[in-house]
Amino acid sequence: MANRVYNTRQRESVLACVKESAGEHMTAQQVTDRLHAKGERIGLTTVYRCLDRLVGEGVLVKYATADGESACFRLADCGSENCFHVKCESCGAFFHLTCDHLSEVASHMLDDHDFTVDPYKTVFYGTCGECRRRQSK
Repeated sequence: MANRVYNTRQRESVLACVKESAGEHMTAQQVTDRLHAKGERIGLTTVYRCLDRLVGEGVLVKYATADGESACFRLADCGSENCFHVKCESCGAFFHLTCDHLSEVASHMLDDHDFTVDPYKTVFYGTCGECRRRQSK
C-alpha cells in the first residue's frame, strides 16, 4: 500500500513557512519561531515531526552540517542537478550553490574513482566573502 500523505493544519503551516523562506535553509527552531511570530500555536516537537514527514515524502531535504549543530531543512527542488551547499564557518550562513564546475568534480569522482557524489547532501565549508572582507579590515 502506498504511503498516504495527511494534510494537517500543522503540516501545511510548516510547509508554507519553509516555502516563504525563499530558498533559505531553516532549522526546526527557526520554523517554530517564525510560526510563533505569526501567531501560530505549534510546538517544536510537532514542527520536527512535520519536517521529518516532509523529508520522507521527498518535499524537503534535510542537511546535518556539523557535529552538534541543528539540522537544516529546505525545499527538495534546488532547480538543478548541480546544486551543492556552502557553509561559512565564521558567520554560519548556509546556502545552496549551483555551479557547473562542481558537476565536473562529481563526474570526475564517478568516472575516475567509481564514487557517486550526492550534490544535495554535499556541503563545502569555508569563509564567505562578507566575513573575509570583515576579517581583512
